[in-house]
Amino acid sequence: MSLNRRAFLKESTLGLAAASAAPLLAGDGAVASPDNTAAHATRPTFHSRHIPIEHLNLETQMGKAVVRNGLCDTIKPDVLKRIRDLGVELVEMRVVWWEFEPESGRFDWSRTLRDMDAVLNAGLKVGMFAWFHYPPKWYDPDHRLHARLRAVDRDAESNVLSLWDPKTIDVFDRLMGVAADALKGRLSFIVHAISGNYGEFHYGVSACHYQFSSPTGGYLLGDRCAKASFAGTLQRKYGSVEALNAAWGTKMKSFDDDLIPKLPFSRNSLQQRDDCMQWATGSMLDFADRACGLYKKHFPGIDGALPLGFVGERIETGQIKSLAAKLAAKHGVTARWTGCAHLQSFDRSHLPARRIASSAHFYGAPFGTEAALTINADNAANALYESQANGASLVHDDPQNMFRALAVHERLRPKLLVDPPDTSVAVFYPVEDELLSIDGFSWKLLLRRCADFRRLTDYDVCDSFMIADGYLKTKRDLIIPVSSHLREETACAVAAFAAKNGRVWLYEDTELTILLNPLTFEKIAARYGLTEHDTERAESTGLYRFTDWQQTIPYIVPTEFKIPSGGTSCIRTMHKRHESCYYPERQDFEIRQKFTG
Repeated sequence: MSLNRRAFLKESTLGLAAASAAPLLAGDGAVASPDNTAAHATRPTFHSRHIPIEHLNLETQMGKAVVRNGLCDTIKPDVLKRIRDLGVELVEMRVVWWEFEPESGRFDWSRTLRDMDAVLNAGLKVGMFAWFHYPPKWYDPDHRLHARLRAVDRDAESNVLSLWDPKTIDVFDRLMGVAADALKGRLSFIVHAISGNYGEFHYGVSACHYQFSSPTGGYLLGDRCAKASFAGTLQRKYGSVEALNAAWGTKMKSFDDDLIPKLPFSRNSLQQRDDCMQWATGSMLDFADRACGLYKKHFPGIDGALPLGFVGERIETGQIKSLAAKLAAKHGVTARWTGCAHLQSFDRSHLPARRIASSAHFYGAPFGTEAALTINADNAANALYESQANGASLVHDDPQNMFRALAVHERLRPKLLVDPPDTSVAVFYPVEDELLSIDGFSWKLLLRRCADFRRLTDYDVCDSFMIADGYLKTKRDLIIPVSSHLREETACAVAAFAAKNGRVWLYEDTELTILLNPLTFEKIAARYGLTEHDTERAESTGLYRFTDWQQTIPYIVPTEFKIPSGGTSCIRTMHKRHESCYYPERQDFEIRQKFTG
C-alpha cells in the first residue's frame, strides 16, 4: 500500500454533511404516501448546467451532441423558467482557465458574469465547475516549465496539467483565489474539479469536443514528473535496483530507467502492476485531497460535490470510487455519480451507482446523481428511480433530458425524497482484479450477474478498502459473484465474518485467490473452522456455494414489503424510513412509509 493511501486510510472521515431541501412541483416538504399518511422527509436538491457554446469544437460529433442536448441554451429565459418549474433551483456554470486569463495577469470575466447574472436574474442559484487544469495558450506553450499528462504507450501528450508536477497545485491555489474574488456573492455551490476530461476524480484524457482539449487516450503516467514520483516510491520501498528486479522479474539497470509498465498492462508481472496501481491511485487520491482542501480554503461555507465519472475502474483512469467517496466525506461534500442511468436499465445501472452510494453512506458523505449527457425518454424513469433507490440528496439533469420526458418528470419528481437504502446484503466488488487487469476478470460478467441479482433483491456494494474500515460489521450477508483476488488481510476479514457474524455466498464456479501470496483461501478459511456448504445447510453464519440466485432468496430477501405489485414486474428497495417499488414497464414508482404494525 502506498504511503499516501495508507495515511489517508488512517484518517477519520465520518461526519455527514447536511443535505439541503429543495422546492419541488408540489411546493411542500411532505411526501404523500398511497394511504394518505405524510412522511416528513428531505427533498433532494435539483441542479442543471450550462455549457457556453464558446467552449465547444462544433466540428466534432460530441460537440454537436452537447448543443443538441440543449446545454448551450440553458440560460435562455424560457428554458430557465421551464426548469425552475420542474424544481431545479441551481445551474452549474463552466469556468475554464483557458478562457478567463487570456493573457498573463489579465482576466476577462465578461462571458462568465453575463451568463451567471442571467441565471441569478431568473431567480435561480449559480454553481461553479472550474477547470483550472486546462491552461491558456500563452502559458508555457512548449511544456518545458510545467509537465502535462503524457501517454505511456505512445508519444502523445495532452495539454492537461500533470497532477505529479508540484506546480499544478500552486496553479489551483492561485486561480481559486482569483475566481473567489471575481465571483464573490454569486456562488452557492462548488463542484470540486480535479483533473481529466471533465474535471472529475481521474486522470484520463480523451475528449476532443472542447476548444481547449487535446485527446490523448491510453493511460497517462508517462510525464517526467510522474516517472520521477514512481521511481522515488520504488526506491523507498525496495532500497536497491537488485531488490526491485527480484520482485518484478526484470533487468532494470537503475532507478533512472523508465519503470512505468507498458501496455498491454496485463503482460507486466503482477508485482510490477500492483506497485504501479498503488502508486497511481494513491497519487490521484493525494492530489484530489489537496485540491479539495483548497476549495474549502477559498470558498468557505459553500456547499459542493466531488464528481466521479466512468462506469468501471481501470488503470487508465486511476480512480478507486470507494476512496473517492471517503475523500468526499472528509471534506464534507457530496459524492456525485456522473453516469446516472448510463447502462439503460435500472438493474444494470444499479451496480456502478450503488458502488458509490454504498461507500458514501458508509463513510458519511451525501450521495448525488448526474446525467453524463443524453438520457432518452424511455430511460428517464430509470434515472429518477436510481436517485431514489440510492438515497440521492442531489439530482442533476440536463434541460433537454427533462423536456423530452416531461410527463415522466412531472409525475415522478414530486415523489422523490432523501432516504438511504437499508439492506443487510452486500456484493463484493473486486476492484483489484479490475485495476490490475487480472486474467479472467470480466466486468461484463460481473455486471450481468449483479443485474440478475438486483431483479430479485436489493444489495449494497463493498470492496477491500471498505472491509478494512469495518464495513462488514454493518451486514449479514456477503455475496461474491465472480472469481476475485483478495489481499491476505481482506481474505482473513471475510473468513472471520463468515465464522462469527454472517454468511459468505460464492456463486457457481467463483474462486478466491490470495493476491501475491501462495496461501489459499481454503487454508485461511480452515483457520476459522470454516468448510464450504451448499444452501440446504445454510445457517446464520458460514461459507456457502450456490448455483442459482433463487437459492439465496429465502435467507436474504426481507419480508416486510407492503406495497403490492399488482401482478406487474417490479424492483423493490427498502429504505431507512420507507419502502419503494419501481415498475419499469410503466415507468413509475411508489414510495410508502415503512409498515410499523
